[in-house]
Amino acid sequence: MRRAKEPTATTLVLTALRVADDFMNQRMLRIALPGVKRDQIGAALVHLRSHHAVGVVVEPDGGGWWFALPPQDDDRSRVMDLRAPELRPRRPRRRAKVAPK
Repeated sequence: MRRAKEPTATTLVLTALRVADDFMNQRMLRIALPGVKRDQIGAALVHLRSHHAVGVVVEPDGGGWWFALPPQDDDRSRVMDLRAPELRPRRPRRRAKVAPK
């Protein structure tokens, strides 16, 4: 039985920026993409920026405003729009307990 494929976080973030056709910060992206985790949004933005698909304007207070660049500037060699979800989600990493000295 084949699992239903769903869009990747990277595809959702890039689509949201292109549809908005305006600057968006991470909080606005979290509101626009309720099913995507904050860490996934951040990782997708960094990945897209490294491949010239999006740009960022950093404010003096450290906040960033993201915007989509023209599609012809995107230099990714492989674009995966859909992915099959995992059958069993990964277990979170267990933190080692350190004994007091």
